[in-house]
Amino acid sequence: MRTAVLMLSLLLLLGGCKKGNGDNKTEKKSETTTDVDRLHGTWSIKSFAFGKKKPMPIKGKMIFDKKTKGFATVVMGRKRVGTKWWVEGNTLHMQSRRIDKMTFKLEGKTLTLTGRGSTMVLEKQSDKADVTPAKTRLLGELESVLNKLQKGSYRYFSKSWPDKSGTPQPCQFPASVDWTPKGLACDQPKKQFPGGSEEWKAPIWQGVLFMLSSPHKLQVRVTTKGIGNGSTSTLEVRTDRDCDGKFEVRRRVLTGVATPPKNLLNCRVTSSPMTVQNAGE
Repeated sequence: MRTAVLMLSLLLLLGGCKKGNGDNKTEKKSETTTDVDRLHGTWSIKSFAFGKKKPMPIKGKMIFDKKTKGFATVVMGRKRVGTKWWVEGNTLHMQSRRIDKMTFKLEGKTLTLTGRGSTMVLEKQSDKADVTPAKTRLLGELESVLNKLQKGSYRYFSKSWPDKSGTPQPCQFPASVDWTPKGLACDQPKKQFPGGSEEWKAPIWQGVLFMLSSPHKLQVRVTTKGIGNGSTSTLEVRTDRDCDGKFEVRRRVLTGVATPPKNLLNCRVTSSPMTVQNAGE
């Protein structure tokens, strides 16, 4: 329990970037090249403590990438927080809502950060910054798109859709549809699909109020079985970031609940936990 509290505290401490402007004093950079080079890479978080309390071991990592305008990523489980960073003397600036600088000390492969009454000790894992901002955003985008599709499917099932004659039909999920958009993002110009294509005007996507309006590398698929009580709808989102033919797929299975025999009343949906196939591909 204490470890969970520390993880949450760390994310809150570093979470969210400020919207800076030209007048922001912290934008003035006087970087020490040697220290910037040494900070660049992937660091494993060994311990975290507030004040004089005993340090607690904690799982997570911080990734400093000097090549992307000083973008740092904090990874705690499935949570990722991004913020700008730079160095002035022995001060590490991290442009976030709750903290703008931490004193750092480098001893070999050990990095100690101190600021705002907290102390964090990290150990260098690699000289490579193995999570780029683009990849971090895409990891969140996959789950966000799946959640959006799930919300639309909930709405669709809970509504009794009439047929052409106006007769109410049993509660049901939208019909199955294969990977949309069709084809592969890696075969498209700029290796991504254009946003707002004609495919999103199909009845299924209109019914669940779903579309991808901006350029993207994602595809979605719906596989529905049955009608009314006990019917299922499998929602999937996939992407091939590096165009190597291997897809990361995120998936949820929805199950419809309704009152037999007509399946017109008490329509609701339950969901399985999200599963991930080929994580990081």
